[in-house]
Amino acid sequence: MRLSRLLPDRAALDVPLAPLTTFGLGGPAEVLVRPESIDELARLLAFIQSEALPFFVLGGGSNVLVRDGGFPGVVIQLGRVFSRITPVESSSREILIEAGAAAFLARLVNWTRNKGLSGIEFLAGIPGWIGGALVMNAGAQGGEISRAVRSITVINQEGRIQELARAQLGFGYRRLDLPQGTVILKGLFALRRSSPKEVKDRVKEVLIRRRAGQPQGLKSAGCVFKNPPEEAAGRLIEMAGLKGRTVGHAWVAHEHANFIVHRGRATAGEVLDLLDLVRSEVKTRFGVELEPEIKIVGTDSPGLPRRRDRNWSRP
Repeated sequence: MRLSRLLPDRAALDVPLAPLTTFGLGGPAEVLVRPESIDELARLLAFIQSEALPFFVLGGGSNVLVRDGGFPGVVIQLGRVFSRITPVESSSREILIEAGAAAFLARLVNWTRNKGLSGIEFLAGIPGWIGGALVMNAGAQGGEISRAVRSITVINQEGRIQELARAQLGFGYRRLDLPQGTVILKGLFALRRSSPKEVKDRVKEVLIRRRAGQPQGLKSAGCVFKNPPEEAAGRLIEMAGLKGRTVGHAWVAHEHANFIVHRGRATAGEVLDLLDLVRSEVKTRFGVELEPEIKIVGTDSPGLPRRRDRNWSRP
């Protein structure tokens, strides 16, 4: 059974991925699928496994760089049914909030701010979706999303749904270790009761600091490198004299050296070349190997490789 018959009206061919990422770069997806139920997602994952197809899950696109040749395989972007935010349990001191993987991180922060719930204020201003924030263990200003997590619900390629408690999760710095092929469905967060004014003031303070130290009005994917142990990647890049360094139409931001930015005319290849240049310079100067924080997917080849057995539209 082909994909168009398996999930009618959910799959589209040759979908540009650049508009779906904050970097605004890269080629198209061979096929993009937006499942709108757990059943549809389970059938899609089973199909992908049976056909041995490459795939990745695209959330809000805030920490991903798609190569110029696009992605030769299946890109999954969860539909709106996976974006619900719901209180599920409360006590005098805390409340448990269930947030779907496709919910915007900013929406969760705003929701908790309006309800006077504390624990994730440091995430204010970070773009993207809940699922991506969990996969990256998103954090800022000394906080990480894992600290608020009570559990995560996932589905594997066999269609098994499992709720994993915090103690079962392998959170680390900017990572969450999950088995290959696992897709996050939702997260359960434990937040402390506070007051709307106190939470609002803390969110405002976080946003002011973030805007003061990051480039505004330019396309980027946020910080491109992880911080090495006991060091800041941006500081090393700045000390290497790389602020403002360009490759084509991409450059290292003057406001924050761990940002690579452009105004809409760059290519993914130029960004990758600049990443390599920065890594090489920092390695030469300080002996430190910078590790990308962003996820790099796809192929550099122009046009997408096709297989005869990937006739998506044939029943």
